[in-house]
Amino acid sequence: QGYTLQEQVPREHGVLEKIKDSYGFISSASRVESLFFHFSELSLDVNPDDLTFGDPLEFSIAKDRHGRDIAVSLTLLPPGSIPLETAEAEPRNGVVQREAQAPRSSSFRGGHRQDKAAYGQIAMEMDDGKISTIRYALEDVADPTKELRQGDQVSAIVVRHNFTKAIKATQVTLVAPAPRDDVQGVIVTMKEGYGFIERADVDQQIFFHFSEFERQEEYPRIGDEVSFV
Repeated sequence: QGYTLQEQVPREHGVLEKIKDSYGFISSASRVESLFFHFSELSLDVNPDDLTFGDPLEFSIAKDRHGRDIAVSLTLLPPGSIPLETAEAEPRNGVVQREAQAPRSSSFRGGHRQDKAAYGQIAMEMDDGKISTIRYALEDVADPTKELRQGDQVSAIVVRHNFTKAIKATQVTLVAPAPRDDVQGVIVTMKEGYGFIERADVDQQIFFHFSEFERQEEYPRIGDEVSFV
């Protein structure tokens, strides 16, 4: 057997983190460190070849010959029986430090394109009084019609992953937009539905869509002087 079972210790729950030829590791819901297990400790109805990352498991704790905690007497639980994330009950306030961007194509793997999300960041005060930078994606914004900008005051629900301990913000809601100074420029290019503006303050052309004009009854023309944010 090679281990000493911890008597009177409640069985624990976790998810499969990594699997090798004859053993694997579990992320426990009640401890930080990963737990080693051997395939021989799986219940008879579990085929090791069928195990996949994130599978929920129940197990007992034992000490190996070196005194380290390991998982023994493992049973497979129904899918979804262990929540992977925990959301805080109340939203926290914060300030957008970096704007989230739409996913961009990063590479092709296995014949499929891998899209990499460009996460934004929100500075929030946590329970210990320290300021933490929490990431969010565009899909985490409560109202997708509102574009969040750097400096905007927002509220959001903080979600913690129960196993990786990663933190993210979701249901991000605009509370107060940051003050924005108008920029001056001249329309230099017009296409069907969009165009480009030459900025007056720097040597740069900015894309715009006709729908962004406040006065829709006036059709923009090349050479028009405009202001924008």
